[in-house]
Order: sequence, then structure tokens, then C-alpha cells
Amino acid sequence: PQEAGYRLAQAARASAWMDYHLSTFAAGANIYGHDDFMGNLMTHLVRMPAGGAPVTVAAHGAQRQMQFCDETVARAADAAAAQFGRLDAHLRSAGTPYLAGDELTVADIPLGVEAFRWSLLRRRLPAGAAEAPAAPAAAAAPAP
Repeated sequence: PQEAGYRLAQAARASAWMDYHLSTFAAGANIYGHDDFMGNLMTHLVRMPAGGAPVTVAAHGAQRQMQFCDETVARAADAAAAQFGRLDAHLRSAGTPYLAGDELTVADIPLGVEAFRWSLLRRRLPAGAAEAPAAPAAAAAPAP
């Protein structure tokens, strides 16, 4: 009985973290909008050509002309740093190695992917941008 209760609570925490990922990191219909900080970082730091030449980007069936923008990169890096700082703070206080408790769950996968992507994108940021942890301190954090 106690084990079943723990599993139910763990599943609820995992679900909450997956919702957090969807609402914070996965832009969906907001792709390339101001709230899509990870998408904007990937686009501007990886996909845009060196030198700032405009490119055509397809998103949701529409073609958009885009050009590298320092302000967009800075804003997106600050947003990413804030979210990973939040995860890092949770990881430090959780006392568990994973998002939903003592075991790896489906909740750890999407935020683990984002943490890895952030660790790679940070290397491409201009000097002094987004002073935040390179990746969360551990593999997980407590439920939001």
C-alpha cells in the first residue's frame, strides 16, 4: 500500500515536470516568438549564417525572413539562464537525484535534453552573456 502511494505521487510529480517543460521550454505555436528562448538560441547561434545574411525560415506553413539579432540572443540567453537557474536551485534543495524522486522517470528525459542543449549553446554565446549554471547541478529537481 505504501509503495503504491509512493508510485502515484511519483507519477504526479513526473506529470507536473513534463507540464513545466511543455509550458516553459517547448514553444509550440509560439515558435520563434519572444517566449521561445531555446528555439531562438538554436536559430540564431546555430542555424543563422555567419555575417548576418538574411535567411528564409519555414514555421507553421509560413515562410519568414530572419536575420541574426544580438538583442534576440541576449534576451533568449537571459531567459534560458533564469530557467536553468531555477532548475539548479531546485536540484540543490531536492535531496533526490531525479525530478520525480529517487528514480529516473519520463520527466527527466525532456529537461535532460534541454540541459544538454543549453550546455552546448552556451559555448556559442558572446562573452558575458547569460551568467548561469552550464547545466543543472544534478539530473533532477523536485516537482514545481
